[in-house]
Amino acid sequence: MKEYFMRTLSIICVLFLAAGCVNSKNQKQMLEEGPLQSIPSETPLPKDPQRSAVMQERARIINQQGMQAFDKRDYMRAVNLFGDAIRLHPTADYYCNLGRAYYFIGENNLAEQSLAKANEMQPNNPIILRNLGDVYRQWGDNEEAINYYHAAIKINPDFAPAHYELGNLFLKNGMFDQAEWRINRALQLQPRFDKALLARAILYYRTNRPEQSWGDIQKLENYGFVVDKDFKAKVVAAVQKDRSDALGRIRD
Repeated sequence: MKEYFMRTLSIICVLFLAAGCVNSKNQKQMLEEGPLQSIPSETPLPKDPQRSAVMQERARIINQQGMQAFDKRDYMRAVNLFGDAIRLHPTADYYCNLGRAYYFIGENNLAEQSLAKANEMQPNNPIILRNLGDVYRQWGDNEEAINYYHAAIKINPDFAPAHYELGNLFLKNGMFDQAEWRINRALQLQPRFDKALLARAILYYRTNRPEQSWGDIQKLENYGFVVDKDFKAKVVAAVQKDRSDALGRIRD
């Protein structure tokens, strides 16, 4: 009985020490200081398998907290939490999450560094490649962005986000045929993909198909997506004009 008690006490001590690796005081200081100025350094996992497993679990929990902060658009807090997770147990997923959070606060250099590290650890992950494409697109390097999107699609031809990103990039550059094919492909794979639906509504409007644009806007609103009121007004005006012109031709 005494031996069992001592073993249990030993396990509790290990859990306590591991949980204390990121204490509340340090975490508060990090949050007050704002985003990290470099990607975090990795802490080697301890040789003790039990301690290592505890650190991995702690990292998983902190990463989940980072995802929750990210979903709430608290990107600076997400950066710090993902960094904490990496210090405890570095994985490609955690580096990818960190890179995405950096991207959303405009730290594109740090985003690229984090995503490059993720890509080094897991080179055939289409999510990582898509996110690298987003960084290069933000930098204005469309050629490199397209290369990353194509690389993601080559690994997973059914990866809707990469098709959408390519289509949206083509749309912004007036390459309407290529844009339409990619956006339609994204919507075939993911019919309720709101960003792709909006991109197609804009494409239809810009290529003089207001009725189809209006159809996509209605789908978006049915899904609970709020469409920009100015764009919606332009589409409604174009639809009314087309219908009026069509009625005039019938009367003639």
